[in-house]
Amino acid sequence: MARWQTGLVPDQPSNKLPFWIHQIIEYGIGGLLVFQAVQSPRPVFPLLAGLLVILLAATADGPAGCFHLVPRPFHRVLDLVVAALLVVGAFIFGDEMGGAGQILLIAGALALGFLALRSDYRPKAARKAQAKEAPTEVGSDRAEAIGRGAGRLAARGVQHYRKRRGT
Repeated sequence: MARWQTGLVPDQPSNKLPFWIHQIIEYGIGGLLVFQAVQSPRPVFPLLAGLLVILLAATADGPAGCFHLVPRPFHRVLDLVVAALLVVGAFIFGDEMGGAGQILLIAGALALGFLALRSDYRPKAARKAQAKEAPTEVGSDRAEAIGRGAGRLAARGVQHYRKRRGT
């Protein structure tokens, strides 16, 4: 069924990741980069990159953040900046880290870029306000009548059962 037939509001991001999942994935990316630093012959850049990604997730104003210093719109910009830094670092310090380190830095940058595009950066209050303004689905009169009838039938059944038991 097409989106316009279901009555969904078109400007509501229905396929966006919640911000807390975004932050958890950032912690994972940072942890992988730190783990790569342990395996690298020269661990300085992968370690700093991993700590930077973890710090990015920890300072965001979201449910999984520790410090709540960076507002979500600015966090989106920082995601893209850190992703660019990871790519640049992979090319500049690539010889020192080895091939696996370069691949992991590029993969981390791609993951951060993907997260920046697919995450919902709106605060919870803004999402609730938008949901109250425009309902997500418009029901037909017949569907509402069927629902009301089913509810009444269930209520009558419960009343009949209570009368038979004597409570």
